[in-house]
Amino acid sequence: MGHGLPGSRGNYFDVHDIDEIAQKYTKAKFAYEILDLKTELGQRDKTIQELQLRVTQYETTASQSEQEMTKRDKTVKTLAEQFEKATRRLEDLERKLKEKT
Repeated sequence: MGHGLPGSRGNYFDVHDIDEIAQKYTKAKFAYEILDLKTELGQRDKTIQELQLRVTQYETTASQSEQEMTKRDKTVKTLAEQFEKATRRLEDLERKLKEKT
């Protein structure tokens, strides 16, 4: 753009003005930002741990549900086999009854 006028400060940073630099430096909040970041990181770590615990609980619940389903499948299979045997036995008895008559 254009040239800066002598003595004009405008948007330029003058490294020769020690008082201005000192004033801006004293207003800076370096420690607070670090503390805020440490607090935020601590909160994030806590959230991550809570989420990991929830995932573990869900995995445990899923595993238990899977085991229960496997047991129920075996029970259903056993009952189906027993029903099939009973049906065959009933058919045999009905056939024998017809043969007698």
